[in-house]
Amino acid sequence: MKIAVCGYYGMGNFGDELFLLTFRQQLSGHSVFAWHSAMDPSVPDAVLIGGGDLIAPYSFNSYYFPPALEGKPTWVYGAGIVDAYPESTWPDREIERYRKRLRDARGLFLRDDRSAQIARRIALHSNVQTVPDPVFAYRAPDYKLRGLSARPVIGVCVHAYSGFPAAGLASMLAHISREGYHILLIPAVNHSANAYSDYGVCDHLKERILELGGPGASASIFKPEYELELVYRVIQACDYFISFKLHPALAALRGLVPLFCVSKQGKVASLLDRFGLRDRLETDESALDRLEAGIRRMLKEGREPIQAAEPAIRQTEKEAEEAFAALRRELDSVGVG
Repeated sequence: MKIAVCGYYGMGNFGDELFLLTFRQQLSGHSVFAWHSAMDPSVPDAVLIGGGDLIAPYSFNSYYFPPALEGKPTWVYGAGIVDAYPESTWPDREIERYRKRLRDARGLFLRDDRSAQIARRIALHSNVQTVPDPVFAYRAPDYKLRGLSARPVIGVCVHAYSGFPAAGLASMLAHISREGYHILLIPAVNHSANAYSDYGVCDHLKERILELGGPGASASIFKPEYELELVYRVIQACDYFISFKLHPALAALRGLVPLFCVSKQGKVASLLDRFGLRDRLETDESALDRLEAGIRRMLKEGREPIQAAEPAIRQTEKEAEEAFAALRRELDSVGVG
């Protein structure tokens, strides 16, 4: 079967590229490819729309829901609903466009309860279900990395949006590094065509940490190139991890790396809530005092909280595999290819 996957692919975004890789792993035996408008729309036998924040109720995006593929057996899988703006600001006409486009989909399989609740509340589809984030079913290559530093390593994934607290974070990490830690900046959107590439932010932070910290500071960027599976393994090779993004945090969780997250997005809160780790989240990245307190609590508590969450993490991985098995059965029932 030829399965077209619609989403934010080809731009080097860590989470999105992991979605595509996971779809290919979990649906092995089928031809799974990222859809592009240059392709012949008669070729796909089925369509997956996902994952990621592809449903933005305030603005319908036909890039993720291509008109050329309407009428194909379609599943929305592993997607989330953007909640960055109050529901009162969502235009009815945009929500209706989603309803119309999704009417014939086989179901909305959303990656968190928050998204599912919104979908039901605004009546996007009659069949709304929650499945674990697809990346919980990603199968990483079986190798280990040698030591990243003689010091304990604090991995850091940042973002390149406006308002990022680069000056305050650099000062904070410089002080922490002088206490005997190595700061490893890990680009997770290192793509030359992506306006939100984070390599420049990482490079700036590294230079400022070394400048502010003096001889006692230690900081580096892992590598200038972008290699998806290696980045995943590097995150899991860190001793501690600070993430301003969702899927680097998910990778750390699966690797049982003590972590602290900085994000106002509901999807990050949902992830940490699932494992009883909500106290490892700061929603205001400008609140530097609280951010530093949270990071220092992570360093002090070490692995104990993440080890306590391990049974729930492994159960979620199992549920993600089971959900993909159910999706495969539904796809196979289409009976083509």
